[in-house]
Amino acid sequence: MSWIDKVSGRFTIKTGDGSLFDVLWKSTGRSVEYNLSKFEFPNVKGSLVKRGEVMGTQIQFEIYFDGDDHLDNADAFKRASEDPRAWTVSHPQYGVIYCHPTSLAFDDTDYNVTKVTGTIIETITDDKPKVTVSIQDTISSIKATSNDVNASGFSNDVSLSPADVNDIVVINQQLYNIGKKRIKLSIDAEKYFNLFNSSYTAILNSTSDPLTMAKQIQAMIDAPALFEDGVEKRLEILIDQGEYLRESLDNNLSYNKKRIYELFGGTVVSATAQAASTPQEGDYTKRPEVLSIVNKVLLMYNQYLFDIDRIQTDNGGDIDSYIADFDGIYNLDRIIHYTVSRLFDIALDSKQERQVFLEKDSNIIEIAHRFYGLDASDSNIDLIMEQNNFGLNDLIRLPKGRKIIYYV
Repeated sequence: MSWIDKVSGRFTIKTGDGSLFDVLWKSTGRSVEYNLSKFEFPNVKGSLVKRGEVMGTQIQFEIYFDGDDHLDNADAFKRASEDPRAWTVSHPQYGVIYCHPTSLAFDDTDYNVTKVTGTIIETITDDKPKVTVSIQDTISSIKATSNDVNASGFSNDVSLSPADVNDIVVINQQLYNIGKKRIKLSIDAEKYFNLFNSSYTAILNSTSDPLTMAKQIQAMIDAPALFEDGVEKRLEILIDQGEYLRESLDNNLSYNKKRIYELFGGTVVSATAQAASTPQEGDYTKRPEVLSIVNKVLLMYNQYLFDIDRIQTDNGGDIDSYIADFDGIYNLDRIIHYTVSRLFDIALDSKQERQVFLEKDSNIIEIAHRFYGLDASDSNIDLIMEQNNFGLNDLIRLPKGRKIIYYV
């Protein structure tokens, strides 16, 4: 089929409730990601890349409702999109796609057309096997393996000097200082302080027992991932700790300093998986929130891999040559990609973001009633104000054309 025939085809969307919409469309592209693992070996040029299965395709879309009844048709589409079941999209270029929308924006500021933009993520069908194993248990198991491999590799390969021990004391203290500033509960503060003291004692005895030192350091680093706080706040601690570790990197690091960075940095990155997989009440209620966490976890992981690659030597032939531990990188890759794949599942079950542009002047009470309904405690008014960052100047009047965000 020629490209002209393809782009001339119909673009239809069958929403979860069975409603069918035949719309005008504009090509906006798509992106595909793969589950990848990259490995480096001493004395071998290049990299070994293992590619797993393809992840769900993400497609940006731009569709239009036109004609005298375009407002009614757009409203019908918006209502139908609130059904949480998957869409079936017949795309002129990409064929039939089973997918979920992550966000929709409605723009009806032009008089004769309503433009709808958003992103859809391809999903497997519901007849696939269901995941019955606890996500948290699986990630905790992979995390324990990752920590064991990282600690064992460090203790077997490194003979610490007094200067190295002093460096570890400083790094450990700084990471603790970053974490303790964000603690909300006294019970977390007490546990964190005890873990810090245990790690400090182990560091002082590290020349005779480096394995215990490595494990005690890991226990302290992992603690903020399980603080009594939201996912976003816990990730902020780990991200700040990761940034502190990166500041110590330069082009003249000794072998031991590079292995110290691998121990601390790898543990911090894997801790992000635990933080992301243990949401508390109020976390992950909206799809953009979940996708934001995914991006932060992947950014930190990719930055760590970049740093490790940068401080590696060209080969492992010299006594001071540094090549990252294969098993450590492999298990870190496992925990990050498993976590990200599960977060995408959570995203598909979370509320979808909707955006509309007011077709006439309105006010906060009217739009709260329109999108959420009113309640005795006025909590929906507070909710719409929070989601749109409304201030005092918005209390009386919201002008025509103002963008309103809400979630369904």
